[in-house]
Amino acid sequence: MKIGILTFHRAHNYGAILQAYALQEVLTSRGHYVEFIDYKSPHLLRIYKWFSWKRFIHKDIAISIKELKLLPKRKMRYDRFQHFIQDKLVLSKHSYNLQSYDAVIIGSDQVWNTTLTFGFDPMYWGDWNHHHTVVASYAASMEDIIAPNKKSGITRFLKNFDYISVREKDIKEQLKPLTNKPIDVVVDPTLLLNREKWLDLGGKPLIEHDYILLYQVRNNNVALDIAHKIAAELKIKLVCLSARIDLCNDKVSISSGPLEFLNLFRHAKFVVCTSFHGTVFSIVYHVPFFSVILNDGKDARVINLLSQAGLSERGISEYTNHSLSPINWEHVDEYIEKVRQKSMDYLKQFC
Repeated sequence: MKIGILTFHRAHNYGAILQAYALQEVLTSRGHYVEFIDYKSPHLLRIYKWFSWKRFIHKDIAISIKELKLLPKRKMRYDRFQHFIQDKLVLSKHSYNLQSYDAVIIGSDQVWNTTLTFGFDPMYWGDWNHHHTVVASYAASMEDIIAPNKKSGITRFLKNFDYISVREKDIKEQLKPLTNKPIDVVVDPTLLLNREKWLDLGGKPLIEHDYILLYQVRNNNVALDIAHKIAAELKIKLVCLSARIDLCNDKVSISSGPLEFLNLFRHAKFVVCTSFHGTVFSIVYHVPFFSVILNDGKDARVINLLSQAGLSERGISEYTNHSLSPINWEHVDEYIEKVRQKSMDYLKQFC
């Protein structure tokens, strides 16, 4: 089959890029020809520009000076993302034809998050002429709470899909009253791809000494405090990486692209994170970790994943002498394999 994927494949976001790569590799391994429909959402491209004058227009000159110093690092991180996109992802030609695909898979990632897409983007909701093309979502995600004024639009758009799957159980429960079609809950593509593939991409250590990795998408002082306490207890250094280059980063990590991101997780002795994909790659690489639950209404994805993996105790809101004993990775892998097989069964229905 010829399969097109519609997702945030050009977003300079570690989770977005790596989930895209993973789904491509899984489908290709099944004998399909797979490419990303190179739809360039103008809203997303604007978010990830490496240079913007707006960052320099600030009443506080110190912030403008800081931004000026960050520019070389921004450019390096940007270039590393671009290299990964060009080197690892198969992109459609600019003049793609949606009807030329046997199947179009929309997702994973938050492709249905109308805040990110500035309203309902028809491309991510399958709102185009299908003809004989199968349209399916895979592990689509969205806002944790669906606003009442968006439900009628979602009801209409879900009619465009032949198969529907989402990443979170809570999202399924909210969508169920809006469609008579079955909705599957499947794993993020990063958990579909086998561990050996991720180990290969991890590469040799970028950092020679032992370290704890603190990875944050939403920076939080509680997470930073927990990481410092564990680093002191284990007597090893702390390395900080943030999804935003202007937040908590160290010199060794600040310019990290997707491959450097994987490397930092692969070789860490311990991970503290406030991120869904930070939790994913701690699990993939069998690195002991804590996911810090921030109780800010955005924890559902992490809590759901920890539950799927039998690791609910690794989600914490404070560090009070929690056990640092090894995780039984054999049991975790068994849990993950069950949900992985269920997710593969979903894909096998149409490809």
